[in-house]
Amino acid sequence: MEKKIKTLRVSLLLSILCAITSVINYLTTKSPLVGVMFVIIIIALIIQVVAYTTEMKNIKK
Repeated sequence: MEKKIKTLRVSLLLSILCAITSVINYLTTKSPLVGVMFVIIIIALIIQVVAYTTEMKNIKK
């Protein structure tokens, strides 16, 4: 169980770092393709946050 929690935390951290680097890339290049990729990354990040919170609620029960 601890390994699953650690994996979820690392995955969430990497998703946040990916979103930050995507924003920096978009601000430097102003490419519409990078903007679309940023939106996709944000959607994936939201899914990760929901999965993390539901898993933590299940563990606390």
